[in-house]
Amino acid sequence: MERAKVLNLCVVSPEEFRKNAFLEQTLESKIVPIFVGTGGTENLIIDFIRYNDIHERVLLITIEDNNSLPAALETRSYLERHGYDVNIIHLSENALNSLQDESIKTVLQKIAKARIGVVGNPSSWLVALEVDYQAIAKMWGLELVNYDISSLMARMAARPSEEFTPNYERFLSQARTVNVSSDSVSQAVSFTEVLDRFVRSECLDAVTMECFRLLMETGVSGCHALSYINSTGLTAGCEGDIPSTFTMLLARMITGQDSFMANVVSLDIDQNTVVFAHCTVPTSIVKEYDIMTHFETGQSVAIRGRFSNEDVTVFKVFGRDLSKWWVAEGKIIDNLSNERACRTQIKVLLEESVEYFLSRSLANHHVIIPGRHKKDIIRVMSVNKIARSLNLFKR
Repeated sequence: MERAKVLNLCVVSPEEFRKNAFLEQTLESKIVPIFVGTGGTENLIIDFIRYNDIHERVLLITIEDNNSLPAALETRSYLERHGYDVNIIHLSENALNSLQDESIKTVLQKIAKARIGVVGNPSSWLVALEVDYQAIAKMWGLELVNYDISSLMARMAARPSEEFTPNYERFLSQARTVNVSSDSVSQAVSFTEVLDRFVRSECLDAVTMECFRLLMETGVSGCHALSYINSTGLTAGCEGDIPSTFTMLLARMITGQDSFMANVVSLDIDQNTVVFAHCTVPTSIVKEYDIMTHFETGQSVAIRGRFSNEDVTVFKVFGRDLSKWWVAEGKIIDNLSNERACRTQIKVLLEESVEYFLSRSLANHHVIIPGRHKKDIIRVMSVNKIARSLNLFKR
């Protein structure tokens, strides 16, 4: 279509649009981007779409000035009523600044190149878990790779190798108490060595594992293995929970912190507190720990960590394409020792209402990150939505 100017509207051809380097890659996807520069353009946009017989998804890009957003909102409603798939990306001043933020670019580029290994299957009780590998790749760029857990179990030995033994000795010596046999610890650390070597040999940035199958078939838990890997700069989640493992990986890339994947055990609406618990806490983020048996089975090895009363961020990414998310800040106010819950237990006073967990929680598992990181997480999640819509980051 030839260039035409009407009421300050400039309609450009794809060839001219390509000259804008910032949006250049959007044309490689099946999305037609339309920049809405001013109000009063609703009919012109509709006529443009009809004239060019456009049937692909339409992306309306708006700015803060000149009634750009109001025009897009009106146009979207009309187009959706006539069967079009329409999205709006609003380029606020903060969004534009964030898109130019090198630290955010680095995070999104890293996550786009990441590999997560899925060893075995998700636990049967994760009934809300529904993920689509292709949709996740489209949303974040990363790669999910499936592996059979049997081959890892076959490599286990009674004791870790001589090279890995210092890790076994350090784990024992730094514990406040040890309430299991040395043989149990030795076997658990032996599997830790297997999983650690596997993750590194496969060049994985993160791994999640069918840990209950491991425990049922070998009598050895994966709690220490996951704790250890999370304490050494990589990411590991239990129960084959892909969304929670991704959340941990993304949290590490944003904050540089190790994190703790946990169950939501109980809450108190009046006090606005929530108790989180699990058996796989990284020893790197607790002030002390005890070596215990695994909670549900009373077998093998798990970790009861005790945190300082410190600020934390609670984060979760969820959904078929990992596009849903929730984040809140709070403070740990107590370490608990309830024998009817997983070993590491923390009570957190949240700054957001704990009603979230009862009314709209993104399933059970949530990720606890030491420190206050809500602002940084929001910026990354918001920019990713824009960046993926505009196809700015690829593997």
